Amino acid sequence: MAFWQSVSPYLLFAAVGIVAAVLLTAHNLRLTSLNANQQTRVVLCGGLCFFPAALCANLGNWLLFPRVWSLPFWTRFFAAGFTFYFGLIGYLLFFVAVLSLLRVPRAPALFAAAPALPLFHAIARVGCIVEGCCYGIPWSFSLFGFTLDRFPVREAEMAGLLLVFSLLQWKIREHRMAWYLLLYAILRFFLEYFRGDDRGVLLPFLPLSPSQQIAAVVFAAALGFLLLKRRSRDHIKRASFPAAKE
Repeated sequence: MAFWQSVSPYLLFAAVGIVAAVLLTAHNLRLTSLNANQQTRVVLCGGLCFFPAALCANLGNWLLFPRVWSLPFWTRFFAAGFTFYFGLIGYLLFFVAVLSLLRVPRAPALFAAAPALPLFHAIARVGCIVEGCCYGIPWSFSLFGFTLDRFPVREAEMAGLLLVFSLLQWKIREHRMAWYLLLYAILRFFLEYFRGDDRGVLLPFLPLSPSQQIAAVVFAAALGFLLLKRRSRDHIKRASFPAAKE
């Protein structure tokens, strides 16, 4: 069997997504105030942080699926799979930490990297379609001879991710990362109701999947950040242009 035939489709498309994300980040950095040396550091940091992110996405599933603990140590990595939210959190933590160590301003780096994340995710979802994982709930649909026996949740998420990517890349100019976290949290929360695969257990006393629980926290944090920034901006405007006395 040829090497390429033995590679997981998910990992293959994830690799393509990483390349696309790195190239887009490099393109967006040209629109920032960072110098060439700083831009190079951000690109390298953004690309390399996908590896600890993948590890976090895998290790997080050890918590959601306790049954993997009964497997031999190295087998757990292959059996646990990946949860995107654990990977995303790991990516952002490593990305921000490394930028701080390199003394690169975080705001322009996050501005450049934010649209790259939904682009990477959308491309990686193609791998899910090919591999057959992350499938939807049973759903009978037929139109003009075309039949679906499961809800196309992967395709729906891809469409949503491409929409988020488009908004971040061409419409949203401020606090892009916060807007990404907010918009994706909404998308992921509702799409979880249409997932048919085993979602695992995080907080068993809540009637929500693990990703929904994380999405709710991320949504609240992102919304609070954006509201705080808006309030601060409005306060500065009022201080700069005080209302005329009657």
